[in-house]
Amino acid sequence: MKIIFIGDVTGKVGRRMVAARLRGLIDEHGAGLCIVNGENAA
Repeated sequence: MKIIFIGDVTGKVGRRMVAARLRGLIDEHGAGLCIVNGENAA
């Protein structure tokens, strides 16, 4: 199983980047699981 881990998403810009790119990254790498550390995203 392939896993994508994205660490330390920060602020509005970070949330926008994840929203815009996450689906493409999952599809590109064939990930079965994605974990995003968003504790600083507020």
